[in-house]
Amino acid sequence: MAVSRTSAACESLDGKEKRRIVPHGLQLALSPDARLLAVTGRTWKIDDGVIQGQEAHAVTLRLWNLAEWKGGGPYGLYSDVCGNPAFSPDGRLLAIDTGHAVILFEVASGKEVRRFRGHEVGVLSLSFSSDGRLLASGSFDLTGLVWDVTGLMRSGRYGSTQRSSKEMDALWTDLASSEAQRAHTAMWKLAAAPDQASAFLATRIHPVESVPEDKLLRLIAKLDSLDFAERQEVTRELEGLAEPAEDALHHALDKESSPEFRRRAEQLLSKLRGPTSDPQRLRALRVVAVLEYAATRRAKDTLEALARGYPGALLTEQAKSSLLRLCQKKAGSAGYPNGVTSDR
Repeated sequence: MAVSRTSAACESLDGKEKRRIVPHGLQLALSPDARLLAVTGRTWKIDDGVIQGQEAHAVTLRLWNLAEWKGGGPYGLYSDVCGNPAFSPDGRLLAIDTGHAVILFEVASGKEVRRFRGHEVGVLSLSFSSDGRLLASGSFDLTGLVWDVTGLMRSGRYGSTQRSSKEMDALWTDLASSEAQRAHTAMWKLAAAPDQASAFLATRIHPVESVPEDKLLRLIAKLDSLDFAERQEVTRELEGLAEPAEDALHHALDKESSPEFRRRAEQLLSKLRGPTSDPQRLRALRVVAVLEYAATRRAKDTLEALARGYPGALLTEQAKSSLLRLCQKKAGSAGYPNGVTSDR
């Protein structure tokens, strides 16, 4: 039995193809910013367009980063059969159906934040509400269920509350947690106190700064060090610098370099391309989400400051996207839950 390979192509503004990938999956979802392509389903071992053997191979939920400098392969988030991928409107969450449950992943960390069970059989479709606070699932059991993404909704309403200084400090700590579920809960608890959270976070988050070129060159040169401890230390430092380091590494690889240097640089780039593990970087990205959910005047001012950070940095781009969505909501008079608006 012959089958054809399917592929996904990315086009630039002039309509020309930028990149073509072979996703090897049955179902695809494109993130709202067109940066990520989620692929789920089953795939088969294929050789020259012909299925080899009858056994289907389960694949992970995989994400292709379409915005990478020189492309690259996908990274996996879930290692079993799944389907119906759906991104939240802000692209920060990705929902899938596993046949037994609906799972929510935090895209930034690649980790699970919530798991919903209630359908007797598999899910046919998944859809987020426009504000990302609810997720609807339609099942082959002929039922439709609506799930509370925030975990804080009471009596069908998302309530606001004030928190003590001690609570705010604890939530700030949780924003950097490697446990995505804990961080996700902290985000929504902060968003439930919009004015308080906006003021609290404004003094604790800063734009991504550029890094002097000579510093980057010195660090990158140490990747070729014979000292293992020095290589490990500089790798951690470059990973923490994120996009400035990524840009410099790409430029370094364009030049002649030793095979060992290229191997280490490629390993570091692979880390930078995948889910974020650095606690401080994760916290910064989660703060941007809270500021967008809060949608106050102070929150918008802070997002504007972040949007002036290092061009191309994920934090900078996330802040720009948040501002755009807030402006679109205001222009459309869509409003916000519980009367919160971006004019506060």
